[in-house]
Amino acid sequence: MKLRTIRTEVKERGEWADRLALCHPKMLLIILLITTIGHLLAPGKPTWGVYLFGILGMTFLALGSYRLNEIHDRTTAPSLNTNDHIISAIYFFGFALACASYLAYVQGWWIWIMVIVGGGLTALYNLDVHPLIHNRPVYGMIWGGMPLIFSAMTQAGSPIPTPATLVLGAWASVVAVYSLWLWGPTTCGRMAICTRANGEPSDRLCHSPVLKCMDRLVMPGEVHNHMKVLIDLNLWSVILLTIGLTFIEFGGGL
Repeated sequence: MKLRTIRTEVKERGEWADRLALCHPKMLLIILLITTIGHLLAPGKPTWGVYLFGILGMTFLALGSYRLNEIHDRTTAPSLNTNDHIISAIYFFGFALACASYLAYVQGWWIWIMVIVGGGLTALYNLDVHPLIHNRPVYGMIWGGMPLIFSAMTQAGSPIPTPATLVLGAWASVVAVYSLWLWGPTTCGRMAICTRANGEPSDRLCHSPVLKCMDRLVMPGEVHNHMKVLIDLNLWSVILLTIGLTFIEFGGGL
């Protein structure tokens, strides 16, 4: 296997392709599936209004957070300017707060505690602040553990999660970090980060506990293709688990 030639130019895709890339579709789908699993874990049949506003709120929170992250990194959508990201983030967070307002109205005021904790931590993480906040355990919490646990609590109308929900929340945190790290051995397609280091590859860790940005710029094509298969398999494992739990919930058991 041959290492690839380092490229530091920003990949040009066009405005709408950049907007789609900013949704991070595969990771967003995993987050929404984990959120759905949380709703399915609540006792009794799900209340569809609560589920709808819960899933919409999570979607808007994620999309707004991705825009905040892009303001700092500038690695995904070079055709979009900072003002576009700021305005979009404001709209997305506004829609998320509207969904939270409805859920707090129908399920209880304590929903706002989850909004402040979860939403605030998510926003801070994506602003790339202190290492105590911008780290992998927090990443697992905001994109795995909290979506599942908070969704189960919201659907159940209870401010106290069950032990089983907490354990499955830990599982969801692992899934989130695992999904992030699967991208580590793929060839990096986001070269804008290198322009901030005078065209030289960055030496920070990237989508991995051990691999750095410079490692990902020269990743062999065979390794890249292998990891893309694993990324899809990971996604399908969460999809099938969600479908199975849905059948259990509405089909009367195993």
